[in-house]
Amino acid sequence: MEKVGSLKLYLIDIVAVTKKGFYVISTDATSAYERLRKFLDDKGWFFKPEREMRSIRLIAESVEYPACDSILLLDGDNVDYLIER
Repeated sequence: MEKVGSLKLYLIDIVAVTKKGFYVISTDATSAYERLRKFLDDKGWFFKPEREMRSIRLIAESVEYPACDSILLLDGDNVDYLIER
């Protein structure tokens, strides 16, 4: 495991889904969308143009003083600062 800094919880809306979004935990917004896009592509959900991101919002971050005002707490051994690479 490699230390990568804080993890962040994002809410991502895509073109195909108007009432619900996808929650993704990642180190940054780009990685969060890439992870969601891969998941949607692998599952074959929606048509490709419908998988495009409409919006992304930072919900919480695993630091003591997050810029978004919400702290992300994760249960587990050092999981809030470590992810597998």
